[in-house]
Amino acid sequence: IEEQKQEIEDQKEEKQEIEEQKQEIEDQKEEKQEIEEQKQETEEQKEEKQEVEDQKQDEKQEIEEEKNNQVVNNDNEQIEHNKIDSNNQEEDQKQEQPEKQNEKENTTN
Repeated sequence: IEEQKQEIEDQKEEKQEIEEQKQEIEDQKEEKQEIEEQKQETEEQKEEKQEVEDQKQDEKQEIEEEKNNQVVNNDNEQIEHNKIDSNNQEEDQKQEQPEKQNEKENTTN
């Protein structure tokens, strides 16, 4: 009977050990799951950060392109003004020519 009692006690202890191992394994699974969730969260944060960076870069590039376009537009406007000015000067000179010619003729007469 003593042996049987001891055997039963041993079995109880073994069962307890097995339960503790099961619990330990379950705890490890939960820890692993938490670590996976943290990894996922970290990855999502990286992606969000990258999206923000990309957006900033896009905005910078857009602003730079707008500046460049404005410079080109300003240059084109200046060129157009210069052409107009040049044409006006030519017209003025053409008009002055006959006037000068007339003056010469008048003085010689």
